[in-house]
Amino acid sequence: MEITAIVGLSKNVGKTTFLNKYLNEIKNSNDFLLTSIGWDGELVDHIFGIPKPPIKIYKNNIIATYQKLVNSSFKELFLTEIDNFFLGKLGVYVCINEDYVQVAGPSSSTELEIFINSIFKNNLDISRLILDGAADRRYILSFADKIILITGPTFSNEYNTLLRATVAFIKLFFLPTANPNSNNNFLFLSSLTSITNLDKNKNYLLNDPGKIVIKFEELFYILDRYKIFLKKKPDLEKIVLNSFDANELKFSIDPILFKQDILKFFPTLENKIYLL
Repeated sequence: MEITAIVGLSKNVGKTTFLNKYLNEIKNSNDFLLTSIGWDGELVDHIFGIPKPPIKIYKNNIIATYQKLVNSSFKELFLTEIDNFFLGKLGVYVCINEDYVQVAGPSSSTELEIFINSIFKNNLDISRLILDGAADRRYILSFADKIILITGPTFSNEYNTLLRATVAFIKLFFLPTANPNSNNNFLFLSSLTSITNLDKNKNYLLNDPGKIVIKFEELFYILDRYKIFLKKKPDLEKIVLNSFDANELKFSIDPILFKQDILKFFPTLENKIYLL
């Protein structure tokens, strides 16, 4: 089973808008399961109080969400061991009538492991798990095979701050993977929360980019100043640029300029950058 994570650089960056377009494109495949590591598809954002687009699910598509968030358009396939006091158990459902739904799922790495195990335990016939995620929950990178990054001015109204944060996150996928037959003396780190005490002359090894939880400002320099290697990393499938700020509805950026500036750092990503 392949795991694709849709990761927003910040909240309300346009992730649900992209997700709806993505689901419409793949609606007839019926070989995937969609869930979220947060809560998506609510009509009004819980923090900012602004309207949000609902998530549209098509007939025969499969989702995982909590019992109290589904209606008669969804048929239960099985329930997992994950429980929420207010929302009931996390269940897996097949859509029998095209409808809108709120999707909430495993909210920690431990719950995500339990959820993935339940998919295999119940012999669910899917080839892809699609996770709606967020950049501030970096652990999702430890599970994913492919990443779709959504970025835009909701993160910051300062263009250079937005650009540097986007570039910093992309750099995670350009860190080299370690050759197991290499003679390098690696210093293994279970996680990296700061670069303050790193030695520029040493080779550091982490399991995957999900273990790197440093701030964007520090992450920006990670490739240039330190020798950091990974045992594995997901493929960066797409970078989606949303030019409009969804929080304040006051400003936007030039998406063409934004794309050109990203390509100055990563010229090989020409065919992976899309405009929302």
